Amino acid sequence: MTKIKTIVLDLDDTLYSCFEQRFKPAMKYAFEKLVASGLSCTVEDCLERLDSILKNNPSDKVFRDLVKTYSGDEKLVQIGQDAYLEYESEFLVLFPDVLDTLRKLHQHYSLALVTFGNKETQEKKIELLGLKDKFDHVVITQNADKEEAFLEVIDELGIKQNRTLCVGDRIDSEIKIANKLGMTTVRMLHGRHAHLEPTTDFEYADYSINTVSELLAVLDDIKFTEDKLSKGPRIVVIGGGTGLPTLLEGLKKYSHNLAAIVTITDEGRHSGRLRRELGILPPGDIRNNLIALSDSEKLMHDLFQYRFDEGSLEGVSFGNLFLAALTKITGNFQSAIRETSKILDLKGSVYPSTLDDTRICVELVDGTKLEGEVNIIVKGDKTKNYIPVRIKNTYILPENAKANEAAIEQIRTADIIVIGPGSLHTSVMPNLLIPEMAKAIRESKAKRVYVCNIVTQPGQSDGYKASDHLAVVEKHLGKDSIDYLILNKEIPSEKLISQYKEDNSFVVENDVDFIKENFKAKVLVEDILEDLKEKKLLWEKLYLLRHDSNKIAEIVASLVINGNS
Repeated sequence: MTKIKTIVLDLDDTLYSCFEQRFKPAMKYAFEKLVASGLSCTVEDCLERLDSILKNNPSDKVFRDLVKTYSGDEKLVQIGQDAYLEYESEFLVLFPDVLDTLRKLHQHYSLALVTFGNKETQEKKIELLGLKDKFDHVVITQNADKEEAFLEVIDELGIKQNRTLCVGDRIDSEIKIANKLGMTTVRMLHGRHAHLEPTTDFEYADYSINTVSELLAVLDDIKFTEDKLSKGPRIVVIGGGTGLPTLLEGLKKYSHNLAAIVTITDEGRHSGRLRRELGILPPGDIRNNLIALSDSEKLMHDLFQYRFDEGSLEGVSFGNLFLAALTKITGNFQSAIRETSKILDLKGSVYPSTLDDTRICVELVDGTKLEGEVNIIVKGDKTKNYIPVRIKNTYILPENAKANEAAIEQIRTADIIVIGPGSLHTSVMPNLLIPEMAKAIRESKAKRVYVCNIVTQPGQSDGYKASDHLAVVEKHLGKDSIDYLILNKEIPSEKLISQYKEDNSFVVENDVDFIKENFKAKVLVEDILEDLKEKKLLWEKLYLLRHDSNKIAEIVASLVINGNS
């Protein structure tokens, strides 16, 4: 949630009851007028077609359909519309609390009215209801999803979508579209759409009310929540890849005092190309975490995650290009991140673990040394001849890389530090291999948590059990430096397991008894596996086993907010 500046309200069944016990009688009255004026059918014929015609169309569409179906004169459309409004206008009465509530709201917020239907009819309703001067902007649309109307309001009033509250009764129209645009949504439980159940995530409103006056309590709750989150615990998360943004998405609901400390050893895809050609730090992981913490409108999310799909820029992320350009303009990477954070309205902050140009390296048990992330990551070898890799040691070059002092300060003042989830040797370890970083974490008074991976990663953690992951972390961070170890207990489907086996990747074994005997960390074995239903913006594979952002954030938050131990 964020500070609300503008409230957009629907008209029918939100500010007055337009349907219950009035709509069909008004339609019947209009049909009688049409038949009497020459429409070549009966009133019963019109009533039979009513529901199917009206499903997602304004009322004048009914009259146009009837005239077309029964070969009537075009002038009958207006006759039917006038008759409908004539009947309905006798019953037009605002809900009792509307005018007083609008007056109170207008003292602190700009107000907009977006209504769906025939322009002349809706304008007449607004006038008869006494609402003509109660709004800063009014839009009447014949497009049922109202997206263009909402965008017109946003443009006209110069507001941000994430600072806008939308109130309406239709979950398949205004609620759905407002959610997609990044607005806070309130569903009015009135009229013919009150019985509808959400079928997609976008149709779930943030709040539901029965009277307009309840909006005042909703706004108080939003303000209270925003104030509470701004004073929430100081949570630092450390890692890289896709694991960190997953966790941040969930943690935003518990605190806005969030700091992501991100590895910058990425050398793959477009980030690696920018690194080589422009001499800047790789922006990809930074971009993903900025998006995860962003509270900006959906368009900005989509823009920063957009990848060109053709030409010389094919596969290139706009967000990466933006950070690269801003680095050149501002003179350094940290300044570019800071300015981007303002644009994206971050609920937290993002820091590279170091501002030095570093590479992650490993030494295998056979003495082989691999330099650079792209040489360490195994791209899913599906052959039967795959030979598991065992890493003896992990290090960075240059070995004297300095920690980002701004990141160190976040660690010093943290209430809880979460390491992972993420690729152990290429996402997690590059941060811990910076001496100052490891020292700051070790000396911090914060609770220290390590989130173990769900599956092993070929070329990095072949054959690793949970204890092996923890041992690698503590090898560089310090013995018994982790207070809590979070493991997944949910067993994936056999289909998913077999798909991972094709890539020589296996579910991590939770050797809890061994950990309890040999490590200080308290083991928390929980269901933290995400329910896979759809592809997400940061990932391409549907079958990827991922940590559930909400489940894992709830566990982390309970350790620091509720003081669980």
